[in-house]
Amino acid sequence: MAVAQPALAFQPDLPAAAREISQRLSDTAYDLPAGPWSRDGMDSLTITGQVVRRTWRIEEGLTTRQVTEPLVEQMRAAGYAPVFTCEARACGGFDFRFAIDVVPAPDMFVDLADFRYVSAMDGDGNGVTLLVSRGRNAVWLQLTEIARATPGVPGDLARALVETGRLVLEDIPFGEGATLEPGPIPVFDVLAAFLDERPDTRLAIVAHSAEPADGDATRAEGLAEARSVRARLIADHGVDPARVEALWLGPFAPRASPLDATGQSVNRRIEAVLLPQHPATAEQPADGDADD
Repeated sequence: MAVAQPALAFQPDLPAAAREISQRLSDTAYDLPAGPWSRDGMDSLTITGQVVRRTWRIEEGLTTRQVTEPLVEQMRAAGYAPVFTCEARACGGFDFRFAIDVVPAPDMFVDLADFRYVSAMDGDGNGVTLLVSRGRNAVWLQLTEIARATPGVPGDLARALVETGRLVLEDIPFGEGATLEPGPIPVFDVLAAFLDERPDTRLAIVAHSAEPADGDATRAEGLAEARSVRARLIADHGVDPARVEALWLGPFAPRASPLDATGQSVNRRIEAVLLPQHPATAEQPADGDADD
C-alpha cells in the first residue's frame, strides 16, 4: 500500500558514504526521552503527531562522536534545542536501549557498549531524536522526527489532556499587564467542558518561564497571566473556583535546555495541568507559587 511521503523539516547533511536504509511513517503519541533510565523508569515528554523514522548505514571509519556532533550542530541551526544527551552506559544501558523507540534489525543496529542518543525540541513543540551506534564495520544512524499535531477540534485537545496530563495553552491573547483580550478563546471552552464532563478532576493553570527563579518581575508577570486564565474560566464559563488554581513554576520544569533562545522559547509557556479532585471536605490550595 502506498503511503504519502511526509514533509520532513530536518534534512541531515551526512557523509557521502551514508546509505539510507529505511523510512517509516506513523501517527501516534511519542514519548521523547528527557533523562536516563533509572529504577523509577525514564522521564519523557509526550508529543502527539506524525512520526517519521529514518535509518542510515555509514560505511566509513568514523566514531559515533564524529557522526553525532555535526548532527547536533545542524539540529541547533534548524531551531532545535537539545533536551537530553547521553552515551551508552550513562543512558541506562540495556534498559534504556529497550525502552526507547528503535527501528528493528536489519534496518538498525545498536551496540550496547557504543551508542549515543540525543533528543531535542523546537519552539513549536516538535521533536527530533538521534540514535548513533557502531557495529558490523559501519556506523548506524536512526533519526526520528515528531511533528506535533495542532489539535483542530475540541476532542483532540481533551484527549491530549487525558493522555499526557497537561496541555500547553496556545495563542492566549494577553494584552497589557497580563490581562486577556476580550472575545471568545476556544481552548477555554474546551477546558470548561472537560471539567463539566469529568467531575473527578481539577486543573492547575501553570505559568512557566525561562528566566531565573529569583526574578521578582518574571514571577509576578507569570503568576498574573495564570491568574487571568483562571479568572476568565470562572467568570465566563462558570467553573467552580475550587476546581482551578493558578501557579507559577518558573524555570523548574524545562522541556529543553535553557542555554539558548530556542530552548527558552520552548520553556516559556502556560499549561493546564490535570489534577485529581480533592475530597469534598479538603481545603483547596491558594493561588501562588508551586511550593506555597
